[in-house]
Amino acid sequence: MKGINNTIAQFNNFARRALTITALVGAFAAAQAGTFTSLGATDEGIEMYKYSGEMKLDDAKEYAKLLDKPEHIGILIDSPGGQFVAGLVMGELTAKFRDEVTLVVDHAYSAAGLWALADDDMIFLNDKSELGLHLPYAYGEVMTEAQAQRIGHLMGKYLDDRMGDEAGEAIMEKLADIRDQYGKFAMLVINGAGDVKIKK
Repeated sequence: MKGINNTIAQFNNFARRALTITALVGAFAAAQAGTFTSLGATDEGIEMYKYSGEMKLDDAKEYAKLLDKPEHIGILIDSPGGQFVAGLVMGELTAKFRDEVTLVVDHAYSAAGLWALADDDMIFLNDKSELGLHLPYAYGEVMTEAQAQRIGHLMGKYLDDRMGDEAGEAIMEKLADIRDQYGKFAMLVINGAGDVKIKK
Protein backbone atom coordinates (compact mmCIF):
# COMPACT_ATOMS: atom_id res chain seq x y z
CA MET A 1 0.00 0.00 0.00
CA LYS A 2 1.72 3.11 -1.24
CA GLY A 3 1.45 6.41 0.52
CA ILE A 4 0.51 5.07 3.97
CA ASN A 5 3.27 7.09 5.66
CA ASN A 6 2.07 10.27 3.91
CA THR A 7 -1.49 9.49 4.97
CA ILE A 8 -0.46 8.90 8.58
CA ALA A 9 1.37 12.25 8.54
CA GLN A 10 -1.73 13.97 7.14
CA PHE A 11 -3.90 12.44 9.84
CA ASN A 12 -1.38 13.33 12.53
CA ASN A 13 -1.70 16.95 11.36
CA PHE A 14 -5.49 16.62 11.36
CA ALA A 15 -5.31 15.08 14.84
CA ARG A 16 -3.18 17.93 16.18
CA ARG A 17 -5.69 20.49 14.90
CA ALA A 18 -8.52 18.46 16.36
CA LEU A 19 -7.02 18.03 19.84
CA THR A 20 -8.74 21.19 21.04
CA ILE A 21 -12.06 19.72 20.03
CA THR A 22 -11.10 16.36 21.49
CA ALA A 23 -10.55 17.96 24.88
CA LEU A 24 -13.96 19.58 24.65
CA VAL A 25 -15.72 16.25 24.29
CA GLY A 26 -14.08 14.49 27.21
CA ALA A 27 -11.34 12.93 25.12
CA PHE A 28 -8.96 12.11 27.91
CA ALA A 29 -11.29 10.09 30.10
CA ALA A 30 -9.63 7.36 32.12
CA ALA A 31 -11.21 4.49 30.16
CA GLN A 32 -8.96 1.96 28.43
CA ALA A 33 -8.37 2.35 24.73
CA GLY A 34 -9.93 -0.07 22.29
CA THR A 35 -8.06 -3.12 21.08
CA PHE A 36 -7.62 -4.95 17.80
CA THR A 37 -7.60 -8.74 18.19
CA SER A 38 -6.82 -11.15 15.37
CA LEU A 39 -9.66 -13.56 14.55
CA GLY A 40 -7.76 -15.43 11.83
CA ALA A 41 -8.55 -15.67 8.13
CA THR A 42 -11.86 -16.37 6.46
CA ASP A 43 -12.25 -19.14 3.86
CA GLU A 44 -11.71 -16.42 1.24
CA GLY A 45 -8.36 -15.51 2.83
CA ILE A 46 -9.45 -12.21 4.36
CA GLU A 47 -7.59 -11.60 7.61
CA MET A 48 -10.19 -10.63 10.23
CA TYR A 49 -9.71 -8.52 13.35
CA LYS A 50 -12.11 -7.56 16.11
CA TYR A 51 -12.08 -4.02 17.43
CA SER A 52 -13.59 -3.71 20.89
CA GLY A 53 -13.58 -1.18 23.69
CA GLU A 54 -13.70 2.58 23.91
CA MET A 55 -12.19 4.45 20.97
CA LYS A 56 -9.11 6.57 21.59
CA LEU A 57 -7.10 8.61 19.12
CA ASP A 58 -4.08 6.30 19.56
CA ASP A 59 -6.20 3.46 18.13
CA ALA A 60 -5.95 5.16 14.73
CA LYS A 61 -2.21 4.43 14.71
CA GLU A 62 -2.86 0.72 15.24
CA TYR A 63 -5.54 0.79 12.57
CA ALA A 64 -3.13 2.44 10.10
CA LYS A 65 -0.63 -0.36 10.74
CA LEU A 66 -3.29 -2.97 9.92
CA LEU A 67 -4.15 -1.11 6.72
CA ASP A 68 -0.48 -1.28 5.74
CA LYS A 69 -0.74 -5.05 5.28
CA PRO A 70 -0.58 -6.26 1.67
CA GLU A 71 -3.84 -8.22 1.87
CA HIS A 72 -7.46 -7.12 2.28
CA ILE A 73 -8.58 -7.11 5.92
CA GLY A 74 -11.90 -7.17 7.72
CA ILE A 75 -12.68 -5.43 11.02
CA LEU A 76 -15.53 -6.58 13.27
CA ILE A 77 -16.55 -3.52 15.33
CA ASP A 78 -17.96 -3.97 18.84
CA SER A 79 -17.56 -0.58 20.51
CA PRO A 80 -19.64 1.87 22.54
CA GLY A 81 -17.74 4.71 20.86
CA GLY A 82 -15.36 7.05 22.59
CA GLN A 83 -13.37 10.03 21.37
CA PHE A 84 -15.21 11.89 18.65
CA VAL A 85 -11.98 12.69 16.81
CA ALA A 86 -10.90 9.03 16.90
CA GLY A 87 -14.07 8.12 15.00
CA LEU A 88 -13.40 10.81 12.41
CA VAL A 89 -9.74 9.88 11.91
CA MET A 90 -10.44 6.14 11.66
CA GLY A 91 -13.29 6.91 9.28
CA GLU A 92 -11.02 9.02 7.08
CA LEU A 93 -8.46 6.19 7.00
CA THR A 94 -11.23 3.76 6.02
CA ALA A 95 -12.44 6.01 3.21
CA LYS A 96 -8.91 6.53 1.90
CA PHE A 97 -8.10 2.79 1.89
CA ARG A 98 -11.61 1.45 1.23
CA ASP A 99 -10.35 -1.15 -1.25
CA GLU A 100 -8.18 -2.72 1.47
CA VAL A 101 -10.73 -3.02 4.31
CA THR A 102 -14.29 -4.14 5.00
CA LEU A 103 -16.00 -3.12 8.24
CA VAL A 104 -18.48 -5.48 9.88
CA VAL A 105 -20.73 -4.01 12.57
CA ASP A 106 -21.72 -5.96 15.65
CA HIS A 107 -22.31 -2.91 17.86
CA ALA A 108 -20.95 0.45 16.68
CA TYR A 109 -22.22 3.41 18.67
CA SER A 110 -21.25 7.07 18.72
CA ALA A 111 -17.69 7.55 17.37
CA ALA A 112 -17.62 3.88 16.30
CA GLY A 113 -20.79 4.46 14.28
CA LEU A 114 -19.13 7.37 12.50
CA TRP A 115 -16.17 5.13 11.71
CA ALA A 116 -18.41 2.37 10.33
CA LEU A 117 -20.25 4.79 8.02
CA ALA A 118 -16.98 5.51 6.20
CA ASP A 119 -17.04 2.07 4.53
CA ASP A 120 -19.36 2.00 1.52
CA ASP A 121 -19.34 -1.81 1.78
CA MET A 122 -19.97 -1.95 5.55
CA ILE A 123 -22.14 -4.89 6.58
CA PHE A 124 -23.95 -5.90 9.75
CA LEU A 125 -22.91 -9.12 11.49
CA ASN A 126 -26.56 -10.13 11.93
CA ASP A 127 -30.08 -8.67 12.13
CA LYS A 128 -29.62 -7.68 15.80
CA SER A 129 -26.35 -5.83 15.20
CA GLU A 130 -26.66 -2.06 15.69
CA LEU A 131 -25.09 1.18 14.52
CA GLY A 132 -25.99 4.26 16.56
CA LEU A 133 -25.29 7.97 16.25
CA HIS A 134 -25.88 11.04 18.39
CA LEU A 135 -24.63 14.61 18.32
CA PRO A 136 -21.27 15.01 20.07
CA TYR A 137 -21.33 16.26 23.64
CA ALA A 138 -18.86 17.02 26.40
CA TYR A 139 -19.08 14.28 29.00
CA GLY A 140 -19.20 15.87 32.43
CA GLU A 141 -18.46 19.32 31.00
CA VAL A 142 -20.42 22.19 29.54
CA MET A 143 -19.60 23.38 26.02
CA THR A 144 -20.14 26.94 24.90
CA GLU A 145 -22.51 27.48 22.00
CA ALA A 146 -19.52 28.28 19.75
CA GLN A 147 -17.76 25.05 20.72
CA ALA A 148 -20.90 23.00 20.13
CA GLN A 149 -21.34 24.62 16.70
CA ARG A 150 -17.71 23.90 15.74
CA ILE A 151 -18.00 20.25 16.71
CA GLY A 152 -21.39 19.95 15.03
CA HIS A 153 -19.93 21.45 11.86
CA LEU A 154 -17.13 18.85 11.86
CA MET A 155 -19.62 16.01 12.23
CA GLY A 156 -21.91 17.46 9.57
CA LYS A 157 -19.05 17.84 7.10
CA TYR A 158 -17.92 14.29 7.82
CA LEU A 159 -21.42 12.92 7.16
CA ASP A 160 -21.76 15.04 4.02
CA ASP A 161 -18.43 13.69 2.74
CA ARG A 162 -19.42 10.10 3.48
CA MET A 163 -23.09 10.11 2.48
CA GLY A 164 -23.70 13.19 0.34
CA ASP A 165 -24.94 16.61 1.37
CA GLU A 166 -28.65 15.78 1.41
CA ALA A 167 -28.34 12.63 3.51
CA GLY A 168 -25.75 14.17 5.84
CA GLU A 169 -27.92 17.20 6.48
CA ALA A 170 -31.02 15.04 7.08
CA ILE A 171 -29.16 12.91 9.63
CA MET A 172 -27.83 15.96 11.46
CA GLU A 173 -31.35 17.44 11.65
CA LYS A 174 -32.76 14.16 12.97
CA LEU A 175 -29.98 13.89 15.56
CA ALA A 176 -30.71 17.45 16.72
CA ASP A 177 -34.43 16.61 17.05
CA ILE A 178 -33.59 13.47 19.06
CA ARG A 179 -31.27 15.41 21.38
CA ASP A 180 -33.85 18.15 21.91
CA GLN A 181 -36.65 15.67 22.63
CA TYR A 182 -34.84 12.91 24.58
CA GLY A 183 -31.55 14.42 25.81
CA LYS A 184 -27.93 14.29 24.69
CA PHE A 185 -27.44 10.57 25.40
CA ALA A 186 -30.25 9.44 23.06
CA MET A 187 -29.18 7.84 19.78
CA LEU A 188 -30.56 7.19 16.35
CA VAL A 189 -30.02 3.45 15.84
CA ILE A 190 -30.31 1.21 12.79
CA ASN A 191 -29.97 -2.55 13.03
CA GLY A 192 -28.97 -5.25 10.58
CA ALA A 193 -32.62 -5.90 9.69
CA GLY A 194 -32.98 -2.26 8.60
CA ASP A 195 -35.13 -1.23 11.56
CA VAL A 196 -34.59 2.34 12.78
CA LYS A 197 -35.30 3.36 16.36
CA ILE A 198 -34.34 5.82 19.06
CA LYS A 199 -32.31 4.37 21.92
CA LYS A 200 -32.65 6.44 25.11
